[in-house]
Amino acid sequence: MADTLINSISYKQFMKFVCVLWGGCAELSLAELRACVCAQGSFFEVVLRDGRVVVFRARHDVDFSGLALLNEVCLFFGDDVSSVDCAKLNCNVKVRGKKVGSSVSFSVAEVERKVGKRLYDSGVKVDFSSDCVVRVYVTEKKCYFGKVVCSIDKKGLRARDAKMRPYFECGTLNAVDARAFVNLLRCGRRDMVLDPFCGSGAFLIEAGILGMDVFGCDIVGAHVSGARRNLLHYGVAEGKVILMDALDAECLCVKFDGVVCDLPWGKSTVIKSGKDEVYRGFMGVLPKILKKGKYAVIACDVGGLWYPAELKLVEMFEIYVHRSANRYVYVFMRK
Repeated sequence: MADTLINSISYKQFMKFVCVLWGGCAELSLAELRACVCAQGSFFEVVLRDGRVVVFRARHDVDFSGLALLNEVCLFFGDDVSSVDCAKLNCNVKVRGKKVGSSVSFSVAEVERKVGKRLYDSGVKVDFSSDCVVRVYVTEKKCYFGKVVCSIDKKGLRARDAKMRPYFECGTLNAVDARAFVNLLRCGRRDMVLDPFCGSGAFLIEAGILGMDVFGCDIVGAHVSGARRNLLHYGVAEGKVILMDALDAECLCVKFDGVVCDLPWGKSTVIKSGKDEVYRGFMGVLPKILKKGKYAVIACDVGGLWYPAELKLVEMFEIYVHRSANRYVYVFMRK
């Protein structure tokens, strides 16, 4: 089926890329990558997997800059130094190796030296100050070569972490996690995204920066005013936040293109009724506010979250928080 789809368009439109998945939860990192690519209307296929190193095929013009859990994406050359395509390099390049895995016995410095010599012998000037990077991922099995085509701006993301926002709420998600969860929605610009437990607005900020129309609600007045301040501070001027119970979200009479939230949990969380009642009540409301074929990303501390038959569980991930708690991330699709 994959080959049929590629052949029906144009094989030249697709290219092979290579990247290293996030060590905290490799499967979540891969899911974010897949969702980001598919949201742009591109075919996505994993060609090869070696631990956290993934070689995948996607359309040549996919924009990877909105990802959060990856550090970079490279145009894939191959798994041998002779596969490095000098024609795809600028005149000046620098070679950088990276060990992937704790049991790697290869010498990264030696790999860099050999690759640098191969390029030099092929007429490519090696310059350590160059912005063109030939990346060598070194695993226990072999090396993977590529040219860096996108470096993720982690510094920009971390500048929006919880303690950096004008309004700070204890226990809220950092910007990297918030961006990753938003990406799992597979939404595009101008799509309508709801966070019904918005708190300080972490999801709304990231969705708004990506160009989505954002709407949030919370039962705590301070959170509502604080989220509004945060949205304005980060330039999400059109974001709307109101004081409302998430269980009443059906009263909005709007169906959204994506719903993302971190369900209330933890000692500092304000819940009107019991947590189980809130969780079950909201999951019952969710299909009524989500468009068919669209996605919801729900984070919580429950490993067996109940959901109604109108929802399809697409993926579920477990993320370590601290020794007494894990965060579970569910991706649902409205049937």
